[in-house]
Amino acid sequence: MFLNKNKKKESRVQKDMSIWSDILGKTIKEKLINIIALGFSLFHIYTGYFQLQAMDQRIIHLMFGYCLIFLVYSFNGKKDLKNIHTADVVFSIIYVGISIYFLFTWITRAQMVGLPIPTIDYILGIIILVLTLEGARRSIGLILPIMTILVILFGVFGEVMPGIFMHKNYPFLRIVSNMVLKTEGLYGMLTGISATYVFLLVLFGVVYNRSGAGRFFLDFAMSFVGHLRGGIAKVAIVASALFGMISGSGVANTAAVGNITIGAMKEKKYDSNFAAAVVAAAGSGGLIMPPIMGSAVFIMMSVTGVPYLTIMLRSFPIAILFYIAIFIMVDFRSMKMGLTGGSKETLDNSWVVFKRGWNYLIPPLVLVILLALHFHIIRAVFWSLISIPFSAMLKKETRMSPKDLVQSLSGGAVSALTVVAILSVASIVVGLVNFTGLGVMVSTILIRLSGGNLFLLLILTMIASIILGMGVPPVGAYIVLSILVVPALTQMGVWTFAAHMFVFYFSVLAEITPPVAPNAYVASGIANSNFLKTAFISMKISFPVIIMPYVFVYNNALLMNGNLLQIISILLFALVATYVTSCALERFYFTRINLLLSVILIAGSIMILIPDYKFIILGFLFIGTLTLFQKFKQKKKSEYGESILIAEEKPSEE
Repeated sequence: MFLNKNKKKESRVQKDMSIWSDILGKTIKEKLINIIALGFSLFHIYTGYFQLQAMDQRIIHLMFGYCLIFLVYSFNGKKDLKNIHTADVVFSIIYVGISIYFLFTWITRAQMVGLPIPTIDYILGIIILVLTLEGARRSIGLILPIMTILVILFGVFGEVMPGIFMHKNYPFLRIVSNMVLKTEGLYGMLTGISATYVFLLVLFGVVYNRSGAGRFFLDFAMSFVGHLRGGIAKVAIVASALFGMISGSGVANTAAVGNITIGAMKEKKYDSNFAAAVVAAAGSGGLIMPPIMGSAVFIMMSVTGVPYLTIMLRSFPIAILFYIAIFIMVDFRSMKMGLTGGSKETLDNSWVVFKRGWNYLIPPLVLVILLALHFHIIRAVFWSLISIPFSAMLKKETRMSPKDLVQSLSGGAVSALTVVAILSVASIVVGLVNFTGLGVMVSTILIRLSGGNLFLLLILTMIASIILGMGVPPVGAYIVLSILVVPALTQMGVWTFAAHMFVFYFSVLAEITPPVAPNAYVASGIANSNFLKTAFISMKISFPVIIMPYVFVYNNALLMNGNLLQIISILLFALVATYVTSCALERFYFTRINLLLSVILIAGSIMILIPDYKFIILGFLFIGTLTLFQKFKQKKKSEYGESILIAEEKPSEE
């Protein structure tokens, strides 16, 4: 009897251990990472309501973040959840130890204004600066850490810099003091943004997707557009738009949607390069799709002073135009290939899908409603995050298990590590740029290079945004350019918000711009396509909206800044321009068209977006004349029984 009780007890313990092993992982390192990550998420959920002092919040945030970075990312920059390396553990312990020391001494140090800083503080400051750069190198690559080192050298050796860049030398220890031991650098504004609402919003996206919302959006997209011409490709576009609203990550968007849709697109005879390109281009739009916008919305909010809800509303038309352009390009390609959609009889009704997952709409609605009611952004994100498991409980089939909840919390923390690294290192760069005056110097040089011509300055800005975006995640590229380039644009009379959106928009497009193009890389891996062809086709698909940032710089009404007539007219003109440009790129406007007619259509599209009535009239004359000419050709072809479609033996011939 006694033995039986012991056996039952042992069996129960083993079962409990098995459950926790299933939740936290099988290896010791996986368990350690998931426990720390779970603590990281719970800390932020707690401080989302019971807020700490700003410096305490930032120090603890980076302590958790870099402790995990050294455990998750190995020396070669790849994730390693199995092997424990002594150096990684030592780096984690050192970072935690120094952070705890700073946590208990920063108030004393703040009270020592004008007094010598203890030598130990300098030593620990240098160590944590080096470890921060090493952790960033592992998690986000070399570009931002190298940029930080270069700006430090710029500050130390200012007197040997050429021309306008010359300035007085700053002692290295003074730079360490300002960048680490005060709130201008490592523990500055951008780290504060990361430590408050950005982490919570990343966590919101991961938990929301784990609850089943991502699958619901895909099902809804399938029911909504799956029956249209080229249905599965359009499902990929609509699903990317919906999924992008919660993921805020172009690569995550591409991977999630691509894994489900690319194979189905290839089965429908889409070429693998084109299938991958559609998903890659649509995936990049997730970063400009409200409400999350890849966390850039929070940096923009802090820098420009524009409220979060206002940024979302102003960004929405641009995001919609982006997806409309891709949708039209896919529609023409499908028509030329003679592809049809799925049968309505085989697809679920949209209303049925909606009824099956209507509760998934509650969390984002909570976020938007609370923001509209002027709740603080941190509280709004906190309550929207808390609402996820409770809204999932409203329907039996959507309820989250304890395992789902724990794994989504730990997974959310790990997903946020790259954001932690980007914003903490960018915080140092911003501090150094302001400290050395580099931002003013760069702005002056850009204005000189452009010769005071705004259009040329915009082209230089576009090139800089795309080049930097190739090596740095879009949010990181946006942060750097917002302090180096945006001041030059505003000095030339560009509206501040439009200048920030211009830089961010082109930083996002770097995700599909070769030679790096991470979205195209992920999509081509899923499709087994040629990477470079995929990237170039992605760029072609996105071309109709590349002109939009230039438009909203010259005509702010496209960003909902103007009277009602101005806003409605530019939105309608932008829709016409997007449609016509897409036709021109696919060389099909009612019937096939040659290169000259394509150029005329693109020229007309650009003209109707210029805020000058003479150009608008001329643009519509071009488009209207070609419309009548092409309609006449279409009628003639119909009378003679000729096909208006372009026969393509190789659909992806790009």
